[in-house]
Amino acid sequence: MKFGTLIDDNLDFYIEQISNEGTWDISWSWGQFDNEFQIARNHWKGILAVKRYKILHSFGRLDV
Repeated sequence: MKFGTLIDDNLDFYIEQISNEGTWDISWSWGQFDNEFQIARNHWKGILAVKRYKILHSFGRLDV
């Protein structure tokens, strides 16, 4: 297999990193514009959640 266990490892990582809220925190910051960043951060958390839940669903990794 070309990717070996990399895909499963990445899916496991996503599952391990889910917060109690059911989202993932973003891994970057702006270092300025704190108020604006908090708004953008929440938007990006939503974008990441939708994307990652779609991926997990596609690979049968969600108990729905």
